[in-house]
Amino acid sequence: MLERVQKYYRIGAVILFVLIFIIAFQTYQQIFYIERFQLAKNVEFFDVLKNQFFRWIIWLLIAFLLPFFVAKDKEKSISFSLVTKHFLLIILLVILNVFVISFIQASNAVEVTLHSFFSDYVVFFLFQKSPMYTLGYIAFTVILFFYFKNETLQVTVQELIDIKENHQKEYQLLKNSNVDEDQVLSIKIGNKLKIIPISEINWIEADDYCVVVHAEDKPSYTMRSSLKSLENKLPTYFMRVHRKGIVNMRKVKELKNADNTSCLVISNDAEVPVSKANIKAVKLFLQHNS
Repeated sequence: MLERVQKYYRIGAVILFVLIFIIAFQTYQQIFYIERFQLAKNVEFFDVLKNQFFRWIIWLLIAFLLPFFVAKDKEKSISFSLVTKHFLLIILLVILNVFVISFIQASNAVEVTLHSFFSDYVVFFLFQKSPMYTLGYIAFTVILFFYFKNETLQVTVQELIDIKENHQKEYQLLKNSNVDEDQVLSIKIGNKLKIIPISEINWIEADDYCVVVHAEDKPSYTMRSSLKSLENKLPTYFMRVHRKGIVNMRKVKELKNADNTSCLVISNDAEVPVSKANIKAVKLFLQHNS
C-alpha cells in the first residue's frame, strides 16, 4: 500500500511540475504576442497568468476521467484499434475543454449570441488551446497506460517467482512435511525476505494488485501476489470466505450472523466478512472441525 501511494505521489509531482512549466510558458508567450503586436497596454503577468491558470485547472479536472478509461485496457496489448479508441477519447475531452472555457469566458461578456459564441469564443480557443491540450492528454494517457501495464506485469512476475520457489528443494521439504506448522510464507520487503510461519497467519486480505497478510501479534505485511495463487499454496485449513479474504479457520472464534450479513471473528477479535456464496461451506467446515 505504501509503495503504491509513493508511486501516485511521484506521478502527481511530475504532472504538477510539467503543468506549472506549461502554464508559465504560455503566459510569457501570450505576453510576447500582446506586446509584439501592440494588442493592449500595461499587461500584467499575473493578470495573464490567472486566465491561463483557470483554463489549465479545467483541463486537469477533465483529465481525471482518463484513468477510469485507461485502467479498463490494462490487460490489452497495444494495437491500432486501442490507439484509435484512446485518441478519439482525447479529442472528445479536448472539445469538452474548449466548450467549458468558452462558456466561462462568454459568461463575462455583456451580450453574446449563439453565433458570436461559436465564432468569437469556440473557434478562438479551438485554435489557441487544442494543440497543447491534445499533446498534454496524449502524454497523460501514455503515462497512465504504461503505469497500469507495469502494475499488471509485476503481479505476473511475482506469480512466476512463486512458481519457481515452489520447485526449490527447501520449499518442497516444507510443503511435503506432515507438520503444517513448519510451513512458512516468504514476503519480500525491500531487499529482504520476511519469513512468517503459516500457522501464525490469521487471514489474508486482497488489496488491488497485492495481498495484505495479517499475522498473530505482528504487523500486517503487503506482498505482490493474488489470493488465487496463494490458495493453491496454503494448507487445507485456510478457506476462501470472500472474494477479498482467505481465513485461517484454526484461528476462528465464532461465526456471527446479523442483518443478513455474516462474519468470522478471529482470535485477535478481528472480523472478516463472509459472502453469501461461501457461508454454507464455512458452516460445514466449522461443524466438522468443532
